[in-house]
Amino acid sequence: MQIPLPSMVFDMGASSIKLVKKSIQNPNHIEILHQIPTPEHAIKNGTIQDIDSIQDILRPYIQTLSLRKHFHRAVLALGGNSLIMKRVLFPEQQIENLADTILFDAEQYFQHDLDDLYFDYFVQHELHRDNQIPVVLVGAKKSIVEQHVSLIRSIGLKIGIVDCSSFSIPNLLSYMQLPMQGYCLSVHCGASSTQLVILQDGHYLYSRDIPIAGDLITSKLAEMGGLSIFEAELLKKQTTFSSEEQKAWIENSIQSVCRQLFHEMKMTLEFYFENANQEKNKSISRIYLSGGGGLVNGFASWMADFFSAPVSWLDPFSLFSLPNDDIASQEGKNGVRFSIAAGLAIRPCMYQLG
Repeated sequence: MQIPLPSMVFDMGASSIKLVKKSIQNPNHIEILHQIPTPEHAIKNGTIQDIDSIQDILRPYIQTLSLRKHFHRAVLALGGNSLIMKRVLFPEQQIENLADTILFDAEQYFQHDLDDLYFDYFVQHELHRDNQIPVVLVGAKKSIVEQHVSLIRSIGLKIGIVDCSSFSIPNLLSYMQLPMQGYCLSVHCGASSTQLVILQDGHYLYSRDIPIAGDLITSKLAEMGGLSIFEAELLKKQTTFSSEEQKAWIENSIQSVCRQLFHEMKMTLEFYFENANQEKNKSISRIYLSGGGGLVNGFASWMADFFSAPVSWLDPFSLFSLPNDDIASQEGKNGVRFSIAAGLAIRPCMYQLG
């Protein structure tokens, strides 16, 4: 028998750590919604670089919450350099005995010693074609998983779920019942990288972390305007300008970085379709945007023009009621920043009795 346990979601980004706790009695209510600035250089490419500084900011906050620590479980996602993911086609006749051959195939495709990885896989029966069925292989580096486990234990909690960030937003899109016919893109633009996920009818196909995101926009503005990073960050969020000249150079600086990102996304699509033995230039039916790094004027419209596809910002809190306090009210205005956390929060954390 399984029972649901209350959980606390940690989305650990390079710019901020997002925390979400969903009610176990009312699954459409968020009880805790909070974000804490990440100490500088403490997290990079999905890897914790300074565990002590992360502990120092998380522990005091967790201690202010009335969590029953023996029952609450932490839910988090890994991404970036901490994961190795491959999608492989297997003949239908091998699927029944997949467990017997999967370890050999995983080591071959990962080119990595499986003793150094936590490994799992899932079968995409819905996408079988020409007597072949896709299987997604996922390996997480043990050293990085254990680093996260150590962090969570140090703040008094236990691990409930370790997910892949590449699956969090597609799961959220499905939960929100948004249209995903044909080929769609999930684009999560954070501070240090942009996560691109290619979907077919809502099913995962391929993902890539592109090292072009909000921080690069800020750096470009600082360079072009002779500004400090702090000044450039403020300027990036401006909607009114002192002159048309100021507006023009700011817009051109931001757009130049966006064009770099869009071309990398385009090359990723061409690479995937070519290596998947499918037609090149498959049309994209829709793009879903999330992440705070893309919250600059023009980002969505420029992307829509570049890919000739409708672009929608995700609103992960459209299905949830939020706690009635000032912090949640402020955070709720920036729901796109919480998209990965919301995708993690909808996952039930179950405990096996007996």
